[in-house]
Amino acid sequence: MSCLPCNLIMAEPMKRLPSSKAMLAFVTTAQCLNITRAAESLNLTQGAISRQLSSFEQDLGVKLFNREARGLSLTSAGRQLLPEISQALQRIQQAVDHLAINHRRIRLKAPSCITYWLMPKLADFHGRHPTLEVELTSTTTHDVNFLTEQFDAAICYGHRSNSQGADRHWLLEEVLTPMCSPEIAQTLDNNDLLHSFTEHTWLHANQEQADWRLWLNGTGHESIQAERNQIFATLDMATSAAARGFGIVIGDINLAVHELESGRLITPSPTQITTDNGYYLQIPQDNHTPAAETLLKDLLR
Repeated sequence: MSCLPCNLIMAEPMKRLPSSKAMLAFVTTAQCLNITRAAESLNLTQGAISRQLSSFEQDLGVKLFNREARGLSLTSAGRQLLPEISQALQRIQQAVDHLAINHRRIRLKAPSCITYWLMPKLADFHGRHPTLEVELTSTTTHDVNFLTEQFDAAICYGHRSNSQGADRHWLLEEVLTPMCSPEIAQTLDNNDLLHSFTEHTWLHANQEQADWRLWLNGTGHESIQAERNQIFATLDMATSAAARGFGIVIGDINLAVHELESGRLITPSPTQITTDNGYYLQIPQDNHTPAAETLLKDLLR
């Protein structure tokens, strides 16, 4: 086995790191080369800065500054150390800032059709928790995969039985009924509503025309069909079209509450059906942030 030459000295790592205050004092002083200005910048006394610098040099075992009559200058060791310490302190500050921002921010995913129900609740949430902010991503999908999607919480659609679990919390039930504009409602025959419905375009939120089928099956009139149909990409688009007089939609009374309360939409039929489907808030099971937990409690109020 070969041995190292006896004149080769291996440097030993420091047993402890210098304090962050000492490193900050070094960087600040090195940047301005003036203890008085460094003390003012850090809101410390000149004596405190001098003690921090001396302690830092003693810990390192090297001289970092030349102290001369005309002022300070960096030694070669100081010039070598300055960019490394500056970058390290900057990375620490960025990490702390990032953590603080994420602690206050809730990245929420929600289907676009739930927007009118959700927005007033988020406004109330902000009023009660002004230090927390919700970053809302609206989407046409109704589920979430936290392994591939960077969200703190998501509102999903599905059967009530699928919403049960430690990470899933039921928000509202789907309640379906026909909706149309006041102008179309005036043309309907209340004595024969179903036949009147077929005289207008039926608006659908999907190719399967599932909402109309669900409502007709629930009323025992599954054989009735419309002469004209119009397909939209989402329920909110179909509901908005109905409010503009394009036809009749099977809407969710909870999601269309804004249009119903404003009178932009009318529910001509008294028949409402529940589907055991609805919306629930889902939070990553192994990563419940305090902010997301606060939002959950607020939505369940």
